[in-house]
Amino acid sequence: EEESMSPEEANTLFENTFCLDFVVSYDSNGQNLSKELCADGKDRAVTLDNRGEFVKLYCEWLLASSIERQFEPFRKGVRRVCDSSLFNALDSVELELIVCGEQDLDFAQMRNHAVYDGYTEDSPYVIAFWGLLLSFDAEQKKRFLSFVTGSDLAPVGGLQELQLVIQKNGGEPTDRLPTAHTCFNLLLLPEYETEAKMEKLLNTAVHNA
Repeated sequence: EEESMSPEEANTLFENTFCLDFVVSYDSNGQNLSKELCADGKDRAVTLDNRGEFVKLYCEWLLASSIERQFEPFRKGVRRVCDSSLFNALDSVELELIVCGEQDLDFAQMRNHAVYDGYTEDSPYVIAFWGLLLSFDAEQKKRFLSFVTGSDLAPVGGLQELQLVIQKNGGEPTDRLPTAHTCFNLLLLPEYETEAKMEKLLNTAVHNA
């Protein structure tokens, strides 16, 4: 039976395997430079006991200190535009929501607020159209949303804040693809003779937009 390793042996194995000290090396305009993560970092080995401290200091350097000179002009620019008591009251989650929009694409919300031109909400064709959209996976939903709005993200408040306009654009016989005017959230949808044809041509349009 294999004997367990003592703490001293484990630490020696760790040091000999990784051979790290509290110094990071990086490239700057073709020059190889180094930075001590703490006082006398070049003389301090990374061990099993202090590896957590090394990771913490390395992350602070990588994500903050090393880009401070480049980030400072960006921070000043954002502050010039957004420096207000309301902006300063936002936490990171709220700020991300404002900048990036809702991540959850609930197409049922969009259906509830859609308007129609040439179709009616309760027509079998429109019902089949929404059945197709609601069956989309997350990636397909993002592609469709980008196709009709120019963005694959929902606005703040969700898709209930977006009014999709579905306008009839002719009927059979046709091989015309669905088209969109993203500035107006307007989908020009021909009335195809079968649901299968609608699905095929809509997917073709969305994936090649």
